[in-house]
Amino acid sequence: MPGYRLKNYYTLSTLLREAERFPCIAFEVFDTLLLRQFLPADEPFHARLKDETPAPAFTQAELEFLRTHMALNPLLKKVYDCAARAGARIFLVSLLPLPADFLTGVLRETGIPQWEELLSAGEADESLPHALASRAEGKLLYLGQYSPDALREAGITVFRYVPPIQRYLQSGGHLPEKPRTSALSERCADTVNRFYTRVTHPARDVAVQVENVSMLFNISSERIDSIKEYCIKLLKRQLLFEEFWALKDISFEVRRGERVGLIGLNGSGKSTMLKVICGVLRPTKGRVEVTGTVAPLIELGAGFDFDLSATENVFLGGAILGYPREEMRRRYEGIIDFAGLHGFENVPIKNYSSGMIARLGFAIATCHTPDVLIIDEILSVGDFEFQKKCHRKMEELTGRGTTVLFVSHSAGDIVSMCDRAIWLDHGRIADMGEAEYIVEKYLNQ
Repeated sequence: MPGYRLKNYYTLSTLLREAERFPCIAFEVFDTLLLRQFLPADEPFHARLKDETPAPAFTQAELEFLRTHMALNPLLKKVYDCAARAGARIFLVSLLPLPADFLTGVLRETGIPQWEELLSAGEADESLPHALASRAEGKLLYLGQYSPDALREAGITVFRYVPPIQRYLQSGGHLPEKPRTSALSERCADTVNRFYTRVTHPARDVAVQVENVSMLFNISSERIDSIKEYCIKLLKRQLLFEEFWALKDISFEVRRGERVGLIGLNGSGKSTMLKVICGVLRPTKGRVEVTGTVAPLIELGAGFDFDLSATENVFLGGAILGYPREEMRRRYEGIIDFAGLHGFENVPIKNYSSGMIARLGFAIATCHTPDVLIIDEILSVGDFEFQKKCHRKMEELTGRGTTVLFVSHSAGDIVSMCDRAIWLDHGRIADMGEAEYIVEKYLNQ
């Protein structure tokens, strides 16, 4: 299944944090706070719902079908409860022109107990953005799929919520076939909740899984200058080491198509974690499972022979990554062009600058579409134009399903290039979540 990355999608932790700090919050009802479960053949008014330009009135049969096929979104209910506990004024918005008594009944049945006002597109006397802005009289957070530009013009903060099913379908997935009988309505809530759990946590979409990983290094407590001295001390059992746990009980998973950044101070375990994922190091404890091919860029010039030219290193690097020579020959011109090395192809790379080496390494690693791309800081040596090319290339790769793990000390790069961030501190996970939130927390520690 192809990967996906939708901008303006925010994690649940981010939404919970925002719900606590806004005095007013507005939820769209359908596909945000409540879920609809339909197949086109099942719905008597699919075209109306799809186009969101329904006829002036729904029939009683249509309303009953809609009512019996609604279920509470368990993720957004947590945001609703958080806002209610914080004392926020809660507004509900229906973009479908449905009767207010019908909407109220559906909301009560699905477990939404109270709100300040319910705004329906079919009954509002003014545009939705202005109606909300006039009632909020200040900061208001909007969760839904309504046009964000119109809301922002009215001074409303918008978190565009993309329902999991929509993300799943846009990624190439398909809704399961369901029996077209009235029995579906009786199982609707349970079916939808279980389906959403499966969609938002599909086992087959896990590209990297790290479980309880710890990494121990033995550091010599004294200086040994020669093999002879080492052997003598070894025989006399005078070698002294200190244990150093570079990683301690690390667990996380990365979904296919995600871009995850690792941040932390020097010595926090970022590079060690990447080397464990790549298979360069075997963890002392725990387990790492990577699905698919891995293209690692974890050290400047790793895998290169510095006495060989760029041309020779292209084929050497391709062989290391497991690509056939004929395939590398077909992609050779594209690699040299991306790296900007025309005219320098036959120069030994020991005469290259660090930026030229980084460009060549990145171009080789991304000439195919790897399942997992791992980058450790090396892009920082490239110039501004090359970094822009790398950003575009990573967007292209994640669109095809490539998972990216990225280490950088640049907060701006983590925020702009990554969906999520993992903050490592002294070998442990200090926090992880939406990239902007974690980076802000890291910088303000």
